[in-house]
Amino acid sequence: METSEKGKTALWQQAEARVLKLLASLQELKEGALKELEQQVMETVFAVGGSWMECILSDVHLETAVPGQRVGSCGIPP
Repeated sequence: METSEKGKTALWQQAEARVLKLLASLQELKEGALKELEQQVMETVFAVGGSWMECILSDVHLETAVPGQRVGSCGIPP
């Protein structure tokens, strides 16, 4: 499955924005707050993964070719 360069760029920019947001929120965490750290990382990973999956699946749906009409070897439809 191929994705367009424009689509790839948009996905990477979206992921980068979420990671930067995660890094900014990590500065507010107290030292040793591993549960909160884990929760924030998992939320970010699932959000990025979900949005990527949504984009990829919607692109596949749009690119799916409509099946053509069947034609026999003599050129006549069955």
